[in-house]
Amino acid sequence: MKILCGELNGDMEITVIQPGQKRTFDFDITQNSTTLSWDFLTENHDIGFGIIFHSVNLNNEGEVEILASDRKVGGKQHTNSILCTNLGKYTIVFDNSYSRMRSKTLHYKFTTDLTT
Repeated sequence: MKILCGELNGDMEITVIQPGQKRTFDFDITQNSTTLSWDFLTENHDIGFGIIFHSVNLNNEGEVEILASDRKVGGKQHTNSILCTNLGKYTIVFDNSYSRMRSKTLHYKFTTDLTT
């Protein structure tokens, strides 16, 4: 039996994240004041969630900054956004690496909008 808590929207995508795996979604932000929004929920079980910003410093070396991290989220719909104040690549990560036996079915939707 599938248990969903929250509003399933017809324009949500669905993916299955296998045990021990992660699923990432990259967004190249090319304009200042872009809002990155997310809306997701899982069926029955929890999953790790995070947002990472990738930048390049003056020496052309890559740097990573963790903007949001929640070890395990589940049981309800998660809707939120961040204002991307830096240009570069932002990555949304769903982490099922801690699970050895359970795959996770994820319903999700992401949007990027220029804030005026």
